[in-house]
Amino acid sequence: MDKTKLVAEVAELFTVSGYKVDTSVKINHREIDIRAEETQGLIRKTVLIECADYDSPVGVDKFQEDTRKLLSAKEVLNEQAIIMHVSRNGYSPEASGYAFDQGITIYSINTLTSQLINFTAYIEAVEKEPLRETILKEYQPNPLYIEQDKIKRVPAISFLVGWLKSDRQWLTLLGDYGVGKSWTLKRLLYELIIAYKSKPESSPLPLFIPLQRFTKAFDFENLILRTLQIYGLSGVYYSAFQYLMNKGRIVFLLDSFDEMAQHLKRNTIRDNLKEILIGISNKSKAIMTSRPNFFEGRAERLLLVEKNGSLEWHDIDKQQYSFRIRSANAYCRAGQRERFLFHWIGTRSAIFFAG
Repeated sequence: MDKTKLVAEVAELFTVSGYKVDTSVKINHREIDIRAEETQGLIRKTVLIECADYDSPVGVDKFQEDTRKLLSAKEVLNEQAIIMHVSRNGYSPEASGYAFDQGITIYSINTLTSQLINFTAYIEAVEKEPLRETILKEYQPNPLYIEQDKIKRVPAISFLVGWLKSDRQWLTLLGDYGVGKSWTLKRLLYELIIAYKSKPESSPLPLFIPLQRFTKAFDFENLILRTLQIYGLSGVYYSAFQYLMNKGRIVFLLDSFDEMAQHLKRNTIRDNLKEILIGISNKSKAIMTSRPNFFEGRAERLLLVEKNGSLEWHDIDKQQYSFRIRSANAYCRAGQRERFLFHWIGTRSAIFFAG
């Protein structure tokens, strides 16, 4: 089977992780799929990688054939080289056993992604939060209801976990001061962390962003890097985070929009909102909390226009932000009449905490 696509995926993973990458490289008269070289550190290792893209696990014969190529190339680079094999769908027991005996690292593409783009330090920081044990013990499920249906009320965490399985991308939780918005978002964070640790190769990474700590203008990259710094992470490759985001592997948990907005001027609020939208411009999801009075009584809302079943920026935003139009197209597509929708109505309705 043609492995061109898999080679490109693996090469991209190493590139966004800070490696210098070349493909189809001849070493010791053998062509190696990928050579990835470290760009930092006093002693910089080189990773030599062969790929196999089969519908079934890689068998021992194919694995031995590729291993001979890798070992031949390693002879030239001596101790500076690490050899690795990556497949689409894993390895047969015989191939896995041979790899273990030979000391060769093997990965499926999903496992390699979770290992190479690693946010373990962030996960550990979340789990060490002083408030975590209190929330896990004392949190009582808040009931939620959709804006148009106050009668049907659902426990918050059950509702949110179900919503994350839908094809929606944006959800706003509205509630008055003290109803438990932040605790609910934190409780969801801990739930998603458990799922991520259990299956990091398939579960999304939840990123909790305390918007109340961002009381100045920001761009999206700065928002992400500053958030990771809050959790004690530094030197993170933004390109690696962006890779996961573009694959729909991030859930943004945006807490206390109203506390951020009350410190900012109108234009700054609008600009910050537009930056946040970048996060859901592809497949990633976002849940944001706020007090409802801000949306009911303030004019700083970001307007989208729905025309003929699709969404566009309002004229006041279109010229400056036309390159972000595709993020708006991710929203609801219903009705032929023109009407105004606000950026926070990702489900064509707001979700309220029941009193």
